[in-house]
Amino acid sequence: MATLKSKKILLGITGGIAAYKSAELVRLCKKAGVEVKVIMTSAAQEFIRPLTFGTLSGYEVYTDLFKQDLDYKIEHIALARWADIILIAPATANIIAKEHLPLTSKNIIAKKILQLIAELASLRYK
Repeated sequence: MATLKSKKILLGITGGIAAYKSAELVRLCKKAGVEVKVIMTSAAQEFIRPLTFGTLSGYEVYTDLFKQDLDYKIEHIALARWADIILIAPATANIIAKEHLPLTSKNIIAKKILQLIAELASLRYK
């Protein structure tokens, strides 16, 4: 992860049993000098709580992308502008289909973002 040092990753966590492995991913990214902000689907919150990711990342965890803060930033746009990389992990079959097929209007789309889709279920950490 040395090449990711000083990068900003927006980690989208979807609902699947592998969601708990995303906590280790956040820990490893932080250890490597990467800033991580987390967004979670409601299904992901059934597997692991936002408090875990807030503690590990040091940032608020976003569970509602359309809420507005006191500065009236539109959160889903502000997050996309903040991030160098969007990582969806775990990427369930459902989310992969939505990202690669025009099945929904809820796709995560942003300018100047490298999108990585990772299946954490088969990822092994050293």
